[in-house]
Amino acid sequence: MVQNTVLRRNSNMISRVIGGETVLLPLYRDSREINCIYTLNPAAAWVWRRIDGKTGLDKIAGEAAGEFRSSPAEIRTTLSRLAAELKSIKAVM
Repeated sequence: MVQNTVLRRNSNMISRVIGGETVLLPLYRDSREINCIYTLNPAAAWVWRRIDGKTGLDKIAGEAAGEFRSSPAEIRTTLSRLAAELKSIKAVM
């Protein structure tokens, strides 16, 4: 999934850094519809900041190799899993 995949953030998902943690909150018409708030771990937050609708996951994986102490294969696997999770909560498209 990493190769050539470009994700863009869903405009109906707000992200904020609160107390050093990145939080995702889906936008709803009514506060009664809110049933979840997502908190990203530091590595996921690092990836979230790079999702811009232009940069492919392959490039993000390459940048991650210089940032994190993991093998390229582990980075690709983790990034693919994160992308799937972000899609499942409709944070990205």
